[in-house]
Amino acid sequence: MEAALKVIGHVDIQQRFSADIPFNLLLVGSPGVGKHRLALSIAQQFSNSYDIMILEPSKGAPVSIGQVREAGKFISTHPFGSRYKIVIIDATGIADSSVQALLRMLEEPPERVRFIITTSGQLPLTIFSRCAKVQVSPLSDAEVLQILELLGFSGDLAAIAARLSKGSVETALAHINNSERRRKVLSVLQLILERKLGAVIPSVRKWSESDIVEVTKWFEDLLLAPYGVMSSYTHAELALGKSFTPEEANTYIRLLKTPMKASLKMTYFAIRILENS
Repeated sequence: MEAALKVIGHVDIQQRFSADIPFNLLLVGSPGVGKHRLALSIAQQFSNSYDIMILEPSKGAPVSIGQVREAGKFISTHPFGSRYKIVIIDATGIADSSVQALLRMLEEPPERVRFIITTSGQLPLTIFSRCAKVQVSPLSDAEVLQILELLGFSGDLAAIAARLSKGSVETALAHINNSERRRKVLSVLQLILERKLGAVIPSVRKWSESDIVEVTKWFEDLLLAPYGVMSSYTHAELALGKSFTPEEANTYIRLLKTPMKASLKMTYFAIRILENS
């Protein structure tokens, strides 16, 4: 039997299901608290990898009826050297058509089959009533920090993200990403203020498409903050717009929304700002 995954936190749940698991186990908890890894760790105590099937959302779409039907085929055969065949299902947002197909399997599962279902949202009562429900609590700040360090993040940034995480690694990573983007904004602003326009292009070329979308929002907020327009992106201490009229700020915002290569857009943006500074 393969060694179970190391899971940080949730020691009580791991111990509770160390000897056996119910036919249909439901792990419920907020996003990012480790439900999937916990489910896989529990499953690996009873099954080899070829007797474990994982159904996950694909390309943003919830688990489909086709995936559930594949699971039906999977459980129709005997385990290959394992105690159980186990199907792990991320049922967050699962469609009604998939629910009906899943219910048929949950109602009378074979003795050799176990289901571990995870969700971050609501599920139909028909599924809840057929499962042993376990609440997966948020992680502690120390546990989130430990996971962030395993992922390669360290120092003050990781410690702050852990304290802001509310027990969710997903939330902590979002804070880290925003912090990284904030540093990118600051670096470009510094180049602009130092009139090093030639350095703007190679700097911005390193940004991903998602960075460009988010950083554009930051620049918009920095332009509009002095006029009372605030959002979660706003960092008033940068306050680009404090030296511009509302008309000038709107001109720059239109520029930010113009389809153009990011490096050229930011260089042109820097030139226009310097012209009016």
